[in-house]
Amino acid sequence: MLSLQLKLRMAGTVTCLPFCCHYICYPPSAQGRKRPGKMFTSQAINNLIKFLKAGAIVQQHLDNITRGRQPYFLDQGPTRSSIQTFFIVTDKHALPCKSLYLDHDTGQAGSCMRVFSTLPFSSCNMGTCSHASRNDKSYWLSTTATVPCIPVGRTSIEDHISHCVVCEAPSSPVALHSQTSTLPDCPHGWRSLWTGYSFLMHTGAGDEGGGQSLTSSGSCLTDFRAQPFVECQGPRGTCHYFANIYSFWLTRVDCLASTSHGSSTSSNTLTEGRLQRLNVGCCNVCMKE
Repeated sequence: MLSLQLKLRMAGTVTCLPFCCHYICYPPSAQGRKRPGKMFTSQAINNLIKFLKAGAIVQQHLDNITRGRQPYFLDQGPTRSSIQTFFIVTDKHALPCKSLYLDHDTGQAGSCMRVFSTLPFSSCNMGTCSHASRNDKSYWLSTTATVPCIPVGRTSIEDHISHCVVCEAPSSPVALHSQTSTLPDCPHGWRSLWTGYSFLMHTGAGDEGGGQSLTSSGSCLTDFRAQPFVECQGPRGTCHYFANIYSFWLTRVDCLASTSHGSSTSSNTLTEGRLQRLNVGCCNVCMKE
């Protein structure tokens, strides 16, 4: 049924200024911890804060940076006195100090887009609209295609974006989770639509993410993958499975090595796909007949 997931990540106002200042002002130089020379206040401000006019493409700014440059703030807005977006620029990446995250439940019809785009939205403000001019991203439920080593673009993206269909049903489907290797049975008078693995929540770039209601059909994915979604970057027009995005799944409680009271759990790391799949709880999506 519904398998395509769209998440819009939009840069917003700054909230991490004290932490960012500490991070930017104190990293060691490439030559080690040398005593810095004297610098005028205006020079320090110019090194620490850069301005980018609203509508300019952040990625073009990043492409012009020389490697090894110290981190700095990138402020973007119509004027220097009216800043709309803040970034920390480090290692040729722009990290938003705060992000606005719109999360769609994959069990709802709104998660199924008729046309795919790496950035299917524009940002509008003060009578102007901009597209792919900020560090915006979208996230899509991926397929079982082999994870590439580099970002993919153009026609190659199609192999990694899951398809979907919106259907009319006599009643709303409900997901049941067993947290074991045994599939949960549908209640009497209900029939099974599909079975799968219990998907709980995810994180994207930065410190934000989203989750699925465990009653939603979107929380029961037919296949388990450590990275069930792909991040697409609008300015670049590419998609990739980045290492800083995480998925969270309901674990089989019968696999956990815990005490008799269940008060503690031993830690372990699974690297083999088969063992990872065996460690995830099973689910069943049921609909009343």
